[in-house]
Amino acid sequence: MATWVAGFDIFYALPDEAFDRTEGLHSAVVRLGVPRAIILAKLLHGITIPALLLFGWGSGFGMWYFAGVVVAAGILVREHQLVRADDLSKLDAAFFTMNAVMSMTVFAFALVDRLTA
Repeated sequence: MATWVAGFDIFYALPDEAFDRTEGLHSAVVRLGVPRAIILAKLLHGITIPALLLFGWGSGFGMWYFAGVVVAAGILVREHQLVRADDLSKLDAAFFTMNAVMSMTVFAFALVDRLTA
């Protein structure tokens, strides 16, 4: 899902703001600043959940898949609670750990849905 990846890419770029500025790069973090870049990541991740729901509906997934999307939404909410413009110390937990947990959650629930259909 492109919106999910784009949101995480913005998170991943947050610590590189000074480097990007020094090198004349025009990353989202440089263009928007850290606070607005985080808002953009939230918006992108907010689009991800309805997109996953629409994908599941169009693909004929059932209750297990949709339950997994609800869990994934909770993971995204928690992730965004960890990352703040004035404190990026929990960025690794949000980016690496929560991203892995979310991807495995969606996969596991989709697999269970297909195996029990």
